[in-house]
Amino acid sequence: MKKLIDEKGRLFGVISPLDVVVILIVIAVALMAYGRFGRNGDEELGNQNVFTEKTGELVYKIYVPQLREDVSEAIHVGDPIRNDESNTPFGVITDVERFPCVQTDVTPEGEVVSMEVEGYTGVIVTGRMDGNEIDGRFYLSSNHQIYLSQNIYFGTPYTVFGGSFMTIEQAED
Repeated sequence: MKKLIDEKGRLFGVISPLDVVVILIVIAVALMAYGRFGRNGDEELGNQNVFTEKTGELVYKIYVPQLREDVSEAIHVGDPIRNDESNTPFGVITDVERFPCVQTDVTPEGEVVSMEVEGYTGVIVTGRMDGNEIDGRFYLSSNHQIYLSQNIYFGTPYTVFGGSFMTIEQAED
């Protein structure tokens, strides 16, 4: 009858406990890699591409509370707009609304005061892009999901600015 561990430290005289640990680590890493990269990523959509039927259009507004005036002036109607970090296209700018940038603060006496910030402006950028709304979620034509209040750095041909989606809705045909 064989011993559980022989004189060389091997289990049943065949494999060492260190080998077992290494094999288990390799299996765990392989399972994690499959979980991260092996699936197609459409499970939330019921394994369907959101654009198999018809590609629609989304209308959105981006809120930028404080932007230098020179940067604000570089945002133009008709310019293409994209996510500056991933280069995902967000269609075309259809309207730019500028308003005074106001900063609110509390004085040491507890009084709330508001004042206009010189050299800065607030901006609301309206745009249109290819996309669909499915079950209250908004998807671009690349199956990239966007959502309200999502903070993004947006890029146009002339500038980059940070803002968040204020509204997103399916365009009326």
